[in-house]
Amino acid sequence: MDGLLASLATITTHDSRSILPTIDIPTLVVVGQRDDETPPAYAQAIVDLMPNAELVVIPGAGHLLNLEAPDAVNQAILRHWEST
Repeated sequence: MDGLLASLATITTHDSRSILPTIDIPTLVVVGQRDDETPPAYAQAIVDLMPNAELVVIPGAGHLLNLEAPDAVNQAILRHWEST
């Protein structure tokens, strides 16, 4: 239980925004349009800090993208991979 609590504390307090501008490799950020855990606005904020990032918002999907919209996620990854 201590490990779980430590993980949850890290998830809620860790802030990586300061290093995002240093990541200059092509990066794909995928988010569900209806994601309540990490909303599209959060994903956009990440993309705005990264010089070479692309945002794809999956319509109608929530937080579990790979389960809710696997084809859309796979297509986004494939398009990104083929363009880099």
